[in-house]
Amino acid sequence: MTLQENSGIAKVDLNTKSITDIFPVGLKDHMLEGNEIDVSDRDDIDGNFQNWPILAYYMPDAIESFQVGKTNYLITANEGDTRDYDGYSEEEWGKDLSLDPTAFPNAEWLLEDENLGRYTTTSKGDVDGDGDFDMIYGIGGRSFSIWDSSTGALIRDYPNLAADLYAANPSLFDDGRSDNKGVEPEGVEIGYVNGKMLVFIGLERSDAIMVYQLNGPSNLRFLQVLDEISGIGESGHDAPEGLLFIPAEESPTNSALFIVSSEGDGKITIYQN
Repeated sequence: MTLQENSGIAKVDLNTKSITDIFPVGLKDHMLEGNEIDVSDRDDIDGNFQNWPILAYYMPDAIESFQVGKTNYLITANEGDTRDYDGYSEEEWGKDLSLDPTAFPNAEWLLEDENLGRYTTTSKGDVDGDGDFDMIYGIGGRSFSIWDSSTGALIRDYPNLAADLYAANPSLFDDGRSDNKGVEPEGVEIGYVNGKMLVFIGLERSDAIMVYQLNGPSNLRFLQVLDEISGIGESGHDAPEGLLFIPAEESPTNSALFIVSSEGDGKITIYQN
C-alpha cells in the first residue's frame, strides 16, 4: 500500500495483519535530463518542459502489482498530495520562500511567476537551519514508476506523461495546472489484451487515460490517449479516479473490459476490446 503524504510504500502481511517493511521512495531530481517539467501557469507557453533546481517527492497514490518470471513488481501513479489541513499546511508557493543566495544566485529570477513563483513546494528545505532555503522540494513525481516489490528499489520512472499527452492532443494539456501537480496521475491499472500487458494511467486534472504497453519489467511504449466516451459523443472524462480491468475470461461479454469511474461528473465509462 502507498503512504502518499509520507512518500513511501508499506509492505503488509495480510496473514498477520502487520506492516513488515516500509520503503521510502526517495526524491526525483528535475535537473536531470529526461525529468523536465512545466512549472508555471503564468509563462504563456503550453508544454514548456524544462529542467529546474527542484527535488520532488514522488508521493504515489494508486498502486498495482505484476509479475515477470518469478519476480514481483509494483507500479505507482505519482500524483502528489501534501498534509494540507485547517490547522497545518506544508504547502508554499515558490515566491514565498527565502532562498539561500549561495545555493540560488539567480533567486530573484527563479521566483518570478513565469518561473517557480507559483510552483507548489513543501515548507521544507532549510537544511542548515539559518532561516533560508538551501533546497527546493516539490510535490508529486508527475509520473508513474515501477519498483521491485521485495526491496523497494526503483526499476523505472516514466516522466513523460505530460509530454506524451501534449504531443498526442495539445487541447487536453491544462497549463493552468502546471504549477501544481501538472497532469496529476491519480490511478493505475494493468490488464492483458491479446497477450500484451497494458498499463492504464488516469490523469485526474487532464480528464484522460494514458495507455502504455509494458514489455518485461521496464520497457514501455506509449499507445494512445482515451479521452472520449465511446458511442455517446461527449468529450472527456471529468476527473478519472477509479480504474478497473476485467479480462475476457471473466467478462460478461467475453471481451476484455476497461472501466473508468470519474469523480467530477459521477459517470462510469466502459471500454470493450
